[in-house]
Formats: sequence, C-alpha cells, structure tokens
Amino acid sequence: MYGSQLANLFPRPKYDGVLGMWYGKGPGVDRTGDVFKHANYAGVSRNGGVLALGGDDPLSKSSTIPSHSEVAFYDALFPVLFPATRRRSSTSAGSASSSRATPGSGWASRS
Repeated sequence: MYGSQLANLFPRPKYDGVLGMWYGKGPGVDRTGDVFKHANYAGVSRNGGVLALGGDDPLSKSSTIPSHSEVAFYDALFPVLFPATRRRSSTSAGSASSSRATPGSGWASRS
C-alpha cells in the first residue's frame, strides 16, 4: 500500500498512480489499526488509492473468536462499504478501486 503514497514523488514516474489493496480477517484488521491510521493521514498520490478488505467471521466458523471489522475501519477514518451479497462484494470492490475518492482517504469493504 505504501506505493500508492510514493508513486508521484519520483521524477518522471512510470505510472500515473498506484492502487494498493490489502486483505485481512477480523483479528488482522484489529491489529493493523495503527498502520491504517498512519497510512490514512499520509494520504495517497493524486491518482493513487488504497482499498482495504476485511473478511469478517461473526459466527466464528473459521476463526478462534467472532469478529467484525467496521469499528476498526471507522476508527481509521475509512469509508466502509457493506455489500449485501457475495456478488455485490466483487462489484463494490471494483467500484471502490475505480472511484475518485477524496484524496488522502482509503476505502474499506467488509464481507
């Protein structure tokens, strides 16, 4: 994700912008809070962006503890998308990655 912040700092950059994408399950989202906050405050390059995806397990089917990540994303000041179905998950991720969000902000999606 750091490349999305540095892309335009080099002379004659090779690309207009870089999209950084991160995925983590609920506990990973929680542990990454400090990194998310610092990354959000640093912002992204003019044509760059960041998409953080959180895989939640509220019934603890594949995790040791139940989890939901929207509170951690809110805490990092990320806008959060809530897809209603699996199909909408991929559509939402595509929309977030291609949208022109407020510069300096990341997007989060929970599934």
